[in-house]
Amino acid sequence: MKKRYNLVTLLSFIGIMGIFFEIKSCMITFVNDHRHNILLYDLNDQNNKNHPLTQTFSDVSKGKQHRFGSAHEHAHFAIYIKNPKHKSVDLAFEVKQNTCGKNGNPIVKFSDLKNKTGETDLFAITENKHHLASMVHSLPMLQRPDINKVDGDPECLMCNK
Repeated sequence: MKKRYNLVTLLSFIGIMGIFFEIKSCMITFVNDHRHNILLYDLNDQNNKNHPLTQTFSDVSKGKQHRFGSAHEHAHFAIYIKNPKHKSVDLAFEVKQNTCGKNGNPIVKFSDLKNKTGETDLFAITENKHHLASMVHSLPMLQRPDINKVDGDPECLMCNK
């Protein structure tokens, strides 16, 4: 009986604290309402920051959801779309959270990011205009200036042949 009384007292105290203090959290629940599977890449994940060769993606199937983030750090993530027909993975959005959600867990759908509806006012959303460009094109090795030489450039080895 005493344990039950203590539990009820504790739950009542937590409930009262929730009324007086606005609980904010930067955790995100992402819902995949897109027709293809989606890969989430958490840019705040310490494993991704510290181990660039073993980066981890979260695979979110169609109709499923994934919760991630930190209670005290604004979320920053990228969304890649897996296209099974073309066997490619394309960057769709990069999302950075500006403010934490008032309810403690903002729910973000793919369609909300695309249409700027729902709770997207909490985020800075950068849409990739080149959806058909593979994520391979964003690799640092392909960003070298000597690869993308203009025709007629004397330093371009392939152009002079």
